[in-house]
Amino acid sequence: SDAEPSAPAERQPSPAERQPMLSASRDLIVAGARKEAVELRKHELDVLTERFGAMIGVASITAGFAFSGIIEFEPPETDMYDGLLGVFYAAAGLALSAGLYVVAVGTLLINAGNRLALSGDGHRSVDRAVAVLRKSFRTVLFAGGVSVASMLIAAAAVVFVKAASVGEDHAVSSTVAAIVLVSLVFTFAHGATLMRKLRVVHQVHGDVVVSADGQQVNLEDLSVRTGGPVDAHSAG
Repeated sequence: SDAEPSAPAERQPSPAERQPMLSASRDLIVAGARKEAVELRKHELDVLTERFGAMIGVASITAGFAFSGIIEFEPPETDMYDGLLGVFYAAAGLALSAGLYVVAVGTLLINAGNRLALSGDGHRSVDRAVAVLRKSFRTVLFAGGVSVASMLIAAAAVVFVKAASVGEDHAVSSTVAAIVLVSLVFTFAHGATLMRKLRVVHQVHGDVVVSADGQQVNLEDLSVRTGGPVDAHSAG
């Protein structure tokens, strides 16, 4: 019997023919990575906005309590507690000032940052808005912490003064002072412990450099065709 004819070998594309295919695949990969980077930046912007909103809420409460305490507190008619009164007014004033700073600056950053991200020049505006909000959040967080800590100190001082005016012996004031002191120490110690446990371990190097298949990939390089990387001083 006659042997069946063998199937013709599949023709392999030449290097010249493969070049357009490789270029198209590379463009698709770059476009997908750029899209994911922009979506990640938008999500980060939303998270930063929520964090600023949380700090504004806390700071507005502390500032309100501090203002009410300064206005409504009536010190006793004696020079015995001048030191504690000084501590109260200094701490309350610091809580009020820091709280108002957080409210004013945080509100400005939320509005200006979102306006820049929505009305700026494409993905670079989103990157810049995220960079500015990230850099500014540390200052706002520090001011919010100062406001809360100062409010706690002011509250402890006024509670001790009020308790000391009850009765001629200092049993009540000493008990209240001990309770408030233990509460303050526990609050600050527990807060420091939580911050230490929740500290950020930097597994991502730089602002937009990630590890992929054992190589360092700078996502900013993907934006060269559409305008280049973000200015390094844009977050200043």
